[in-house]
Amino acid sequence: MSALAILGIVTNVIDITVFTRQGFQDSVNISLTAMAVWDLLKCVIGLAMRVYGPLGWYSPVYRKIWKNITSPTLLYLQVFANYVSYILASYVAFERCLCVCIPFKVKLVVTPRLTFIMMIVISALVMVSFGIIFFVYDIYWVFDPAYNQSVVVYSYNAFYNKCGTSVLEYFTFIGMLNPIFAFVVIAICTIIIVYQLRKMSKFRIRSVHKVSTGDKNAKDMSSRDKQVVKMLLVVIIAYILALIPRLALHVGKLINVEFYYLKTYHNLFTVCAYGVMTVDFLNASVHLFIYLTMSSNFRHTFLQLF
Repeated sequence: MSALAILGIVTNVIDITVFTRQGFQDSVNISLTAMAVWDLLKCVIGLAMRVYGPLGWYSPVYRKIWKNITSPTLLYLQVFANYVSYILASYVAFERCLCVCIPFKVKLVVTPRLTFIMMIVISALVMVSFGIIFFVYDIYWVFDPAYNQSVVVYSYNAFYNKCGTSVLEYFTFIGMLNPIFAFVVIAICTIIIVYQLRKMSKFRIRSVHKVSTGDKNAKDMSSRDKQVVKMLLVVIIAYILALIPRLALHVGKLINVEFYYLKTYHNLFTVCAYGVMTVDFLNASVHLFIYLTMSSNFRHTFLQLF
């Protein structure tokens, strides 16, 4: 997983660099940059969490300390970064759906300014909605006879003992609602986009005729806009595939409430969560290759820079 995290860091830094060079006059660049920023954060956190491996070569104590510090902090932050990127992807899917359905009218509404504001608002709302989970753990030092010295441990605190049931029910609910909502929106918008693109291809000759005769009422998209939509469609499908394992993990939590951290099936849940994170890292790493393959403008800027 460390290799995927490093790959994700490199690819997302490149994505952000290229989009910055191209400028943010286009709402697409703004939304894709926002997604790349969160993917970058996710990969940086993922790599930081894996530091306990090299630390273990030096000292098993340091390994345990770092792992216990990051498990109730960075681990959740990494998951929340995923949730933010899911909702951002669903917004992009909805925006592109509008673009293929009403290509000219939507440009009057979906401006770069609106897209920038939506990226900030969505990011803030998602993070705030999940932030309560940070208040259910205490991190403290205890003496460990196995190491003959003090180590960091974490456990549920007084707030959890008082409100833990409600907090975990809310956290489980919002944790399921986020990917399900994103999945449904992305799936519906994807179906509509595919339908509209096929419909446009059937009437391509008619569209060319309208343009050649100067028909200003033509409702067809330009070739560039179609290519952008197709590229974003591939990105959206990648998010759909990445969402499936996470949805399965939540189903497991619903089936058995003991399937969670610090509960009966702690180890099994940890392994499954590790697999889900691996898929998330893979998804965060592939976007650069999609852009290079499907966007001549991105490819041109990339070759200029690198």
